[in-house]
Parts: sequence; C-alpha cells; structure tokens
Amino acid sequence: MSAILAVKHKSAKTYAELAQETGLKNVYVAQILKGQALLSAEAARMLRALPGLPEDLVLEMMEPPRRSFDPFLIEDPAIYRRHFVYAYVALLLL
Repeated sequence: MSAILAVKHKSAKTYAELAQETGLKNVYVAQILKGQALLSAEAARMLRALPGLPEDLVLEMMEPPRRSFDPFLIEDPAIYRRHFVYAYVALLLL
C-alpha cells in the first residue's frame, strides 16, 4: 500500500482535491488509497485523476481490504474498558 500513497504524495494532491476531481467522497478516496476500502470498477475509472497511478496498483486496490491488529490499541482506556465489559457480560451469560 505504500506504493499507492507514494503516487498520491508525488501528485501533491490532497484527498479533498482528488475527491473533487473524481466525484467521490474524500473519506472514501482516503480509505481506498490506504487500503481500508474496496475500490469498485466505477470508482477505478474515476480515480484516473491521480496521475502516474499504474494499472497494477489499481488492481491491488480492487482486492478486499486487509485488516490488521495493533497490540497497542488495547491500551487505549476507552477500548480497554469496552473489552472488559464485553468479557464480564460474556461470563454472566455462561
């Protein structure tokens, strides 16, 4: 995914500028370029506003998004408490 972001960085366009040029929402454009959302065939045609985007990277963005786990995320107090509540409720339901 870093190659896709490198193309975006080289273009010097913001997510908002790309969204305006493509007719897509800026959040969706950011999600596509960061590999967090699936690129549809229609959106792929619109994404040609990003100059220098090779076809192989477009095909990569059309693959299902990859999810990852960040072990430090659980250290966030709100998330830690939520996991604690889920575990407590699960124990009550047993």
